[in-house]
Amino acid sequence: MAEKKDTYHHPNLREALIQETEKMLAGCQLDSITLQELGVRLGVTRSAPYRHFASKNLLLCAVAERACGRFKLMLRDIRLQAQLPPQERFRQMVIAYFTFAVGNPDYYRLLFREPLMGVNKPPELAQSRASSFEELLLMLQECQDAGLVQVGDKGQQALSGQPCTA
Repeated sequence: MAEKKDTYHHPNLREALIQETEKMLAGCQLDSITLQELGVRLGVTRSAPYRHFASKNLLLCAVAERACGRFKLMLRDIRLQAQLPPQERFRQMVIAYFTFAVGNPDYYRLLFREPLMGVNKPPELAQSRASSFEELLLMLQECQDAGLVQVGDKGQQALSGQPCTA
């Protein structure tokens, strides 16, 4: 009688799935991400990833939420550099945004291309996205308060990256 093979049990598979997805994103492999591929990479059964994420979409949302949090902290660190004038901090934010987009194309696609995450996005992801965008809006408000840019629609100014100067 053949001896039954023990299946590998990962102690924190949910976190490992997120981290492996992040590695694939950093390696520009977004289009290759599947729950089955992640299971193979982590040495678990084909069904094990589905115990933590019912779909690839939910995994990508979890990764995007985490990435938005890191993005927000990066922008906040720039905004809080009080020794720099507001217009310089805003300029640095815009540069950081574009540097991120160019240097991390798959992360950028994941964070800012709606079709990748489908219509059933968890509210936590929407909140995380809004929170990171809020850093740009706070910086623009500071620039407006200092009379450096015209008072206007901060959302539109932030999206353009070029607020009208006062």
